[in-house]
Amino acid sequence: MAKDKKPGAPKPPGRIKQMVQIYQNTKQYDRNITLILVLCFVAPVALAVVAALVFNNNIFGWILWPLTGILVGILVVMIVLGRREIADVYNRLVSLKADPVGIPKGMDPYKARPQRGR
Repeated sequence: MAKDKKPGAPKPPGRIKQMVQIYQNTKQYDRNITLILVLCFVAPVALAVVAALVFNNNIFGWILWPLTGILVGILVVMIVLGRREIADVYNRLVSLKADPVGIPKGMDPYKARPQRGR
């Protein structure tokens, strides 16, 4: 017996597709996001390659240092992209002059930072 495919709820997008959608939405309002994300990826990779040159012990180090740099670079890109998206969504909500009750306190990227002089 063949399984009947019932039309149900659409399958939610995967993680990679969600990241691409976040990037596309953020790029509409923040034109510098591509340059920022490239720099956030290249900096840890470059530091890891320099560390591999400095701590040149064996082939094991030549493999692990750049691999660590790539993984840290991906992590930094994801963190920066998420924070930029939250700030972008918040700015869009504020520009609509929405009711402040509708904006959660945890979403405000400006109130989350410690203030100086208090």
